[in-house]
Formats: sequence, C-alpha cells, structure tokens
Amino acid sequence: MSMNSTKVMGIRPDISRKWERKDYLLKLHSNRDIKHAFASDKHSVQISFLYKEPFGYIAHLWVRRQDGKPTTWKELQQIKNELIGEDKMGIEVFPKTETLVDQAPMYHVWVFDRFDFGIYEGGFKF
Repeated sequence: MSMNSTKVMGIRPDISRKWERKDYLLKLHSNRDIKHAFASDKHSVQISFLYKEPFGYIAHLWVRRQDGKPTTWKELQQIKNELIGEDKMGIEVFPKTETLVDQAPMYHVWVFDRFDFGIYEGGFKF
C-alpha cells in the first residue's frame, strides 16, 4: 500500500511528543503489512492499512502496553484519536470462540475512513 493511505487516513503529522517512531518494530513483523510503529512511555502501536470498498481505507492498530498490563477502553480511544484522529470511528472486535487468537496482551482496533455507526442523540445510527 502506498503512503497515500496515510494521507487519506490521516496519520497525524502533528503527533504529540509522547509518540516516537519505532522502526525496529516493523522488522519484528515482516510477515504483516505494517507501515508505521510508534511508542509512548506506556504503549507501543503498530499500524497497517488495507483498502476495501465500501469502507475506503482501514487502519489496523495493534496496541499493547509496555508493562504487559491490560489497556483500558479510554486508553484505546486516546490512542486512536492521537494517531489517526478524532473524526474517525474505530472498532474493537470480539470474535467467535472458534476464530479467537489470544497469544499476547495485545488489542486490535480497526479505524475506518468511510464507515460510521453508534449510539447518537436521538437513537442508533448505521
């Protein structure tokens, strides 16, 4: 995938000083299409992209805490906002038991360019 995907998804050029590029993480997962790797004092995040109609670009965030402890929903929301943007919707998936892969304390968030649903004032939107 070209770097154009980062412009569409908005890997924020103004990423705060708390996020540092960690290119060595890209080499650890050479079998995946991971394009970006960042770390803060608390989390490491790897980001891959794919393009799928009708959703447009989708960013897959692989998130884990440096100390191995669980990551909270609030932390995942903050990471999505800081690295991709507040204007994009992300989804965390809870798979069927038969397809569950749980080999590390890692969380996956998929952030969509052109897809939105949720509970809004006045009801549910899909």
